Amino acid sequence: MLFAIAFEGFANVLIGLLAIVGGFIAGYFLGLLLTILSDRYIFNKKIPRFLRSWIRVFSGALLALIVALFVFGKGGFGFGGSGGGLLGGNDTDSGGNTASSSTATAKTTIINPATSTSPILKVTILGGDAQDGKFYVVDGLPVAQTLEQVKQQVLARNQSKNPLTRMIIYVYANSASRENPVVLDLSRFAQEMKLTVEFPPVQNQLRP
Repeated sequence: MLFAIAFEGFANVLIGLLAIVGGFIAGYFLGLLLTILSDRYIFNKKIPRFLRSWIRVFSGALLALIVALFVFGKGGFGFGGSGGGLLGGNDTDSGGNTASSSTATAKTTIINPATSTSPILKVTILGGDAQDGKFYVVDGLPVAQTLEQVKQQVLARNQSKNPLTRMIIYVYANSASRENPVVLDLSRFAQEMKLTVEFPPVQNQLRP
């Protein structure tokens, strides 16, 4: 599973780099077209060769930079997250406030889930840094858990006087993606337990 996540990350980075190269090539030819149009309709003479070359290279670099910001930037695709873009993320971000409030939610006071009376269980998904299949960090626990350990906690809570009703799953840019079995299996289990599953829009942020 770790290999699959690492391969997914490598493939995403490769696709992003190819997009940047494509942006440079497109910008280069756009600069070429600009110089041709300038020769014919603006200056009525040929632009000096060194200037023509500079314009083409500058146009390519500018468009490559724009593509890079869109692919890897905060408002772009994100890595391994659940967003709508090259690397995941159906970001419906309505502004920086939404993302900030989501981060603040993830940093709430730690409470032992075994004794908590809250009907909400918050789980943060790890990525390639997970060890021994422990991809899940439950609020209130100092160490990551396996899926079976999370299941046992949910079952124990649902047999108590304060059963769970919701599970909030935080999938960050450096977490396993929404399409990864790490996330799908947890979400499926929560739904089987009749819990409402929520995914805050943090897919373009790094895990705190």
